[in-house]
Amino acid sequence: MPSPRHRHRVLYVGNSYDLLKALQDRLSDLSCHVVRCPANGVPEARLFIGSEIPYDVFLFDASLAGATGEGLARFALSLPHRAGTPALIVKEADDVTASAEGVSRLLGASD
Repeated sequence: MPSPRHRHRVLYVGNSYDLLKALQDRLSDLSCHVVRCPANGVPEARLFIGSEIPYDVFLFDASLAGATGEGLARFALSLPHRAGTPALIVKEADDVTASAEGVSRLLGASD
């Protein structure tokens, strides 16, 4: 469960620590706790996604090795307990502010 200062749990699937840190810093302003799924492989990512841990938003790194963010997003949305969980594909080169604004819009739609 997110801490009292965090209202939302966000799962980040990717290997970029720089992107993760930037997202954590920016999304903390939106009361989000960002959980990192180390994307060492598709099976590990699928375990995180398929778990019963509740997430409010998925963030998939577009530059995953051996997988695509789009493919993992499709997998997540195919699971009955994840069908309503919004997903966003993020890129290292993207403006983190734009990604945070996308998360804010997704959270607003799910509240």
